[in-house]
Amino acid sequence: MNYQMKNGLGFTFSGNRFSEVCTGRLCLTKLPAYNIANAGLFYDIKNWHAKLDIYNLFDERYFKPRTGDTLGDVLAQAMPDRRWQITVKVDFL
Repeated sequence: MNYQMKNGLGFTFSGNRFSEVCTGRLCLTKLPAYNIANAGLFYDIKNWHAKLDIYNLFDERYFKPRTGDTLGDVLAQAMPDRRWQITVKVDFL
């Protein structure tokens, strides 16, 4: 979802729901379900654009199964904690 006001200020919000999943074909280890939310704030004025993005907004601790084509259970991959990113961009006309 995103919304921008007439003055150039806006925000974004996104989320994902992941159900529980096995780490391998034998399903010896199951990873729990998790929800991830991301948010952002941006401001556009003339040809300048500034944006702040926050990923994993609620600092959810979660894991994803690693990919591979082995028969046994493979390791799970720990995913990043909350993090943020600032972007500033200027358009040259």
